[in-house]
Amino acid sequence: MSPNTAPAAPAAADEVATAEPRSAADHRAATHPTDTDATPVQKSCPDCEVAIGQYHVEGCDVARCLATGLQRLGHDEPCRCPQDVWTGRWPGEAECLEFGWLYGPGLPDFNRLVMTATWDPVARRWTHPDHQNTPDQNTTVEGEQ
Repeated sequence: MSPNTAPAAPAAADEVATAEPRSAADHRAATHPTDTDATPVQKSCPDCEVAIGQYHVEGCDVARCLATGLQRLGHDEPCRCPQDVWTGRWPGEAECLEFGWLYGPGLPDFNRLVMTATWDPVARRWTHPDHQNTPDQNTTVEGEQ
């Protein structure tokens, strides 16, 4: 393994098991976009040019903080969380596709993702408001499906 190659990442967004009932899963599959709506995989990061599976270079505009899900460059001081890995797609694109939050094919609504979803630092992905299980608050956003 080269120094810039990351260890195996947690399951991809489309491989993460859900706890939703089968009928809800069937409904989501029938009403949400498919991988054909995704942008093509990019073999290297458009900013730091690392290959898929490699850590982003420090200072990369695309790299995300794995503690917050936001741009790593947005920290006041260097981030101490693990480095982000280039997956071949823009951070958050898989979740936008999964949640059906697209302006059109290949146009993920990243603004809606950051404003509506919640970052899960353990799973290292955004979670839909309908699937956030917190005992002390109702996290469903009115009007969301």
